[in-house]
Amino acid sequence: MPIPLKRLVNRLCQTLRDNLDRLCEPSAHMIFWFPIKHYPKVHDFLESLGADWAVNPVPPIWAKPGEGIIPRPEHDPRQCYEAAFFCTRGGLPIVQSVDNVRSAPTVKGRHMSEKPAEMLRHFFRMIMSEHTMMLDPTCGSGSALRAAQSLMARRVLGLEVNPEFAALARLALEGAEDLGGRRRGRARQTGEKW
Repeated sequence: MPIPLKRLVNRLCQTLRDNLDRLCEPSAHMIFWFPIKHYPKVHDFLESLGADWAVNPVPPIWAKPGEGIIPRPEHDPRQCYEAAFFCTRGGLPIVQSVDNVRSAPTVKGRHMSEKPAEMLRHFFRMIMSEHTMMLDPTCGSGSALRAAQSLMARRVLGLEVNPEFAALARLALEGAEDLGGRRRGRARQTGEKW
């Protein structure tokens, strides 16, 4: 039986808080995707991680033209975007500045929340270099891992609680190589031994 989403998100946030120093370098970036209706709660959570983290209150936006949900069709506009908080730890500068809105169609067929590689690469250009080590603690089908690899990240690691999605991400990473012909990624199911 699947874990309810709210409980899963709470567990993810608590795990991040409990393991932050083990998961993140003293100088790091974090892109944290969230439902816009939870803006205040997520912002407060990220701010509570410590004084060494700066949370930009203006979120990067992924615009999904012609797609999205209408919570109450008789009252609400279509919600056709997703938002993320961009956080910096230890004053780490970005690699380059990019627009904070990117339009790209959704990806269908692999994972219900998959982000398109083109959109992820756009935002990752702010933070990726040949020195980047990236962790995606909710890697799904691995699209963020593959996008980071394509931008020459030194190492990528994805975690996924669903064994089917973890296997899908692992297969996709095994087939993806960076421009230098090296494979440097790994996806594993949460709880799996190294």
